[in-house]
Amino acid sequence: MARSSRAAIRRLSSSVEIVRVHGPDAAHLAEVQLEAIREVLAWALTQHDMASHIEDEDRAA
Repeated sequence: MARSSRAAIRRLSSSVEIVRVHGPDAAHLAEVQLEAIREVLAWALTQHDMASHIEDEDRAA
């Protein structure tokens, strides 16, 4: 999973180039891109969950 927003963006940005590939390597590269997207989404959900948790703690205080 990406550890920071920059790492997440860099990972996704590099995977976007894969979309332009055609031919026999396209299926493998699509899998690589899918994994990059999963990593970015997992990172984003973690950030969202942390922010929600902090808001809940602030309301409880």
